[in-house]
Amino acid sequence: MAGHVQPRQLAFALPHAESLTRDNFLEGPANAAGLALVDSWPDWPNRIMLLVGPEGSGKSHLAAIWAEEAGARSTSAHALTAAAVPGALATGALVVEDLKSSDFDERALFHLINLAREDQAFVLITARLPPSAFEVELRDLRSRHFLDAEALRLGRQVTRALAAELLRHA
Repeated sequence: MAGHVQPRQLAFALPHAESLTRDNFLEGPANAAGLALVDSWPDWPNRIMLLVGPEGSGKSHLAAIWAEEAGARSTSAHALTAAAVPGALATGALVVEDLKSSDFDERALFHLINLAREDQAFVLITARLPPSAFEVELRDLRSRHFLDAEALRLGRQVTRALAAELLRHA
């Protein structure tokens, strides 16, 4: 009797261009408040806002939509330095992506908050956890109400809604 050969699934590396445009944003109950915030710019309740939610909740996509609308520059939180803050805020709007506890320069963030307020610039920060969950050592940063900053929480998109949207485009 000949041996049984298990069929193998072939994996193809097909190119997929990620598009973070408004047209490709899937709105749902989990991210409606974030989309409303982006749409309400420049009439935000605070010039420094945070989008907080788990991976895949749409934070980066919403930030990209806002950056396009506002002419904002973008940087990752761990790459932000105090020396780079003035240049980063040169357009009057900045996205700071993926703020993580103990993975950012506290002095740079303190400088960013102060300069944004002084210049009346807009800053949109994305994070998985709210700042209140961070252990901030820089007393001046804590005193600037960073830990109590206004944050919009996003949830995970409902799988059923995602499936319906995929079928609609099929």
